[in-house]
Amino acid sequence: MSLPSWLTGRRVGGVILLLAAVFPWTVDPFEVSLVAKTLTFAMVAVSLDLIWGVAGILSFGHAAFFGIGAYAVGLITRDFSGAGPAYLGLLTAIVLAALVATAVGYFTFYGGVSGAYFAIITLAVSLILSQLAQTWVGLTGGHNGLYPVPFLTLGIPGIAEFTFDTDIRIYYLTLVVLIGVFLLSRAVVRSGFGQALVAMENDESRVRFLGYDTRRLKLVVFSLSGAIAGLAGGLYAPMVGFVNPGVLGLLLSTQVIIWVALGGRGTLVGPIVGALAVAFLEDYLSGTFVEVWLLILGVLVLVVALFRPQGLLGGPAVRRLTGVR
Repeated sequence: MSLPSWLTGRRVGGVILLLAAVFPWTVDPFEVSLVAKTLTFAMVAVSLDLIWGVAGILSFGHAAFFGIGAYAVGLITRDFSGAGPAYLGLLTAIVLAALVATAVGYFTFYGGVSGAYFAIITLAVSLILSQLAQTWVGLTGGHNGLYPVPFLTLGIPGIAEFTFDTDIRIYYLTLVVLIGVFLLSRAVVRSGFGQALVAMENDESRVRFLGYDTRRLKLVVFSLSGAIAGLAGGLYAPMVGFVNPGVLGLLLSTQVIIWVALGGRGTLVGPIVGALAVAFLEDYLSGTFVEVWLLILGVLVLVVALFRPQGLLGGPAVRRLTGVR
């Protein structure tokens, strides 16, 4: 499939950014809040696409890193105010999630675990952390969750601080961070390291034969993916004001996989579209078809999977347009 000569990634990106910039001023506050939260989930979807769509590593427990980031920011900022604790919380969210991902990746990849077995191990990690959050009541609040988590305050500590305490402010913050995450992920994919990952997905044994340490490649990209998911969780916690064990569990991990598959694996932009599409469908269907909306949503996802298995934006044309491959 060829693209028109006038249709370039920069032009399409410019139009999308313009629409995203004016969006909060054209809808009601609830929809702004809904999209802002969805943008944090979209970051997790991009992080999963980085390992699944690009490197061929499927994780069934990616919510674990999102939840680690959420709890990290919640624990550090709930008793302190200002930009200093906010920066510390976000940094801890990124580093801690990356460290856990590195530990899981090291013992699995260097232990020869791959494919479905790796996916099952990540699922087990997610379930263990969720159970730990439920039982460690003194630290996490147990089933009731961790609250209140204050709004993020960023800027220059003690000099010029800015609190993201309205839907529009939170929206623009998450939008900017998501753009940064996308650009970083795209730069990784387009680098020599990223091209090795792409080749590894197609034929890992050949990449190994060419002299690459595929275990190290997997470990680095998995750690980066965990860090991005941790950052997303760190932004999510102040947005909703609390954290509960659900952010670590199976439901969110499954939803992320659906967003990536629905939007289009390996495109980076597809998972963002998938997350937004499902969020708006859930909002519309749950209000219109109160009793059967979940069934309708499941049927729609199944239809896409059957008739568009590569996802809504899957295919080489979209990859070329976004500059991913």
